[in-house]
Amino acid sequence: MRIKNRKFTYGEIFLAIIFLALFLLNLLQVIFRYVVGASLSWSEELARMFFVWVTYFGGAYAYRSNDQIVIDVLDVLNGKVSDKILALIDIAAILLTIIITSFFLYLSFSYAYTFIARSGITTAALKIPMAVPVLALPLGCLFTIIFAVVKLIKLVKEVEYK
Repeated sequence: MRIKNRKFTYGEIFLAIIFLALFLLNLLQVIFRYVVGASLSWSEELARMFFVWVTYFGGAYAYRSNDQIVIDVLDVLNGKVSDKILALIDIAAILLTIIITSFFLYLSFSYAYTFIARSGITTAALKIPMAVPVLALPLGCLFTIIFAVVKLIKLVKEVEYK
């Protein structure tokens, strides 16, 4: 799929579909609550699940495309410090991201494993295994780490050629 010569990745398409489903589900909730006069018992639970998945996968893809919120404190150094030093600072920031996200990956997978091990725990309305919404965090962390490693490799190659 292309829009203005831009090819979308499978992750971006996945996020767009989940976000569209979240929008339509919320619209359905409003219609049933205020037009029909009877609210749906399962829609809020599913919307919450979609929101969790969009949040964690969206965070990973925001990191991949450099769309996350940043504080550009080091821009003051641009022009006053060599490009190699700025690249080394970027490498340190990526390594710190990998370390912190790996810690969250460990903790979140440990938490998710408790729901996987106890297969009888389900959501209240839809009876979906609780592992489904809980696995969004470790998978989001895993994708963030993968994207950070790719950024790190590219940056190290750039520094080597300078």
